Amino acid sequence: QGRTQMKHYPEATSEALRDGGLLVHAEMIEGDPAAAIVSRAENELLVEMIVMTTHGRRGPDPLAIGSVTEQVRHTSPVHLLLVHPAESMGSLRRFYERAYHTILVPLDGSELAEQALAPAQLLAAANARAVAVAGAKDCKGANLLLLSVTPSPTLAQVAGEPIGSMNILWPEGTNTRVASEVEQLRHYLCETAKSVAATGIPVEIQITHGDPAE
Repeated sequence: QGRTQMKHYPEATSEALRDGGLLVHAEMIEGDPAAAIVSRAENELLVEMIVMTTHGRRGPDPLAIGSVTEQVRHTSPVHLLLVHPAESMGSLRRFYERAYHTILVPLDGSELAEQALAPAQLLAAANARAVAVAGAKDCKGANLLLLSVTPSPTLAQVAGEPIGSMNILWPEGTNTRVASEVEQLRHYLCETAKSVAATGIPVEIQITHGDPAE
């Protein structure tokens, strides 16, 4: 009986979406959930995004290790939109319609982290155009905040600063090696920010300490 209900579930769920004017294709696939989802995204050219819910957990790791969402997150070949299960449709709609103020881009100097920079720039640029078209006088579009996190507990937090104005004040007794590493990080952020600013997008840089995810 449970299997029969599951077979009817996709079609029954899609009916409500069709009533809202959407074109919906319903399908049920048997097999490992994460593997099937990723495989479908890889082999179907029309799939450009996967939308899934998280488990709603709070803290630095809201995704359960070993969960379907976690597995898909690591192997998805397309964009992945994660929605908190408590999110209301009203707030989600505002998410897509709002004018952004700041887009946070965490960077650690690796090429992997830098892959998020180009999409963030596109989003900021698109947001600026949308704001200009809407004629919003109280919003000038989004700026990027490039953030790097160091594990050093002796580093005082430096707030978001425009390019070139970041001066780090070292507490007494700061390790020389740590100071050198953070200075290299500051230089990296400044150079990265300059390339972003050259495209006309406002950008700030920030270095803080602690757990990166938190």
